[in-house]
Amino acid sequence: MTDPLRCPHVTERGKVEGKAFCGLHDTWVECQTVHWGEPPMCAYDEPDNGPEACARRRAWRED
Repeated sequence: MTDPLRCPHVTERGKVEGKAFCGLHDTWVECQTVHWGEPPMCAYDEPDNGPEACARRRAWRED
């Protein structure tokens, strides 16, 4: 799994409004943003949708 905060593909074209430019895929992504209480992750990595992860997200949403 790629650490988006240290990813070499985030180019110096900049981070704009929570988005970063991915030089590998040549597109803007939100890989450095927290989503549903989960830590930032590469936009192209499959999310963990196991029972524990789903329960953790539901708990986060209810808080």
